[in-house]
Amino acid sequence: MRPLRYLTFALFAFNILFVIDAFQQAVQPVTLTQTAIEPVICLFNSKLYLQEEDYDRSQQELSTAIRKMYLLRDRLNHKSGQELVDEVLPSLVKMRDAYLSRVPDTEMVNDCYVRALLAMAYLQVEHALACVGEENKADELNKSLRKAMYITKKALILSEGTKKDYEIDIYASMYEVLKSKHLSDTYQQKTLTGILHEIRDLEVTFDHAPMQYSLANQDGYEQRNH
Repeated sequence: MRPLRYLTFALFAFNILFVIDAFQQAVQPVTLTQTAIEPVICLFNSKLYLQEEDYDRSQQELSTAIRKMYLLRDRLNHKSGQELVDEVLPSLVKMRDAYLSRVPDTEMVNDCYVRALLAMAYLQVEHALACVGEENKADELNKSLRKAMYITKKALILSEGTKKDYEIDIYASMYEVLKSKHLSDTYQQKTLTGILHEIRDLEVTFDHAPMQYSLANQDGYEQRNH
């Protein structure tokens, strides 16, 4: 009976893992190995360490994310993706440098993290769009969409207000393309192009919310590091 109970519990835990991940406050950073989403992992880890007030490790993860995003940018074939990464990187660099003298306020920097995550999702959707109609590229298209959905889910965890509503719509559109097996190439192209436009429009809204930093914890930060 005991093994059966353990098996039942394990299956139940597996089935609700996705829901839990969307709401829990993780105590350990996630770890994945796919090169294409390494910047995403570092960004999310940086945010988790910031929440735990481990500012040094948060800065280290952020620095790694920035470096990996620069490397990824240089490998991109699409100008629009390169331009979007170029727009996101300066705010990340500014936030990283701010750690040298002050602690970013958690609420104020959420937009910075979310914007960077959405840029990474954009790159995955852009690659999926390039695969539409290409022979033997269906699996690659699906993999890119799954990565885009994973990244968007991470952004949803950090987002608030109307931006979160838009991200839910974007996620739902990705899911529709991924799960529908008989969509025409034209419909897939139209839907994926619409997703790219939605992400772009959402990115623009961040330009009207300038990033600020709080000095409230500066003394505490200095005491932790001296």
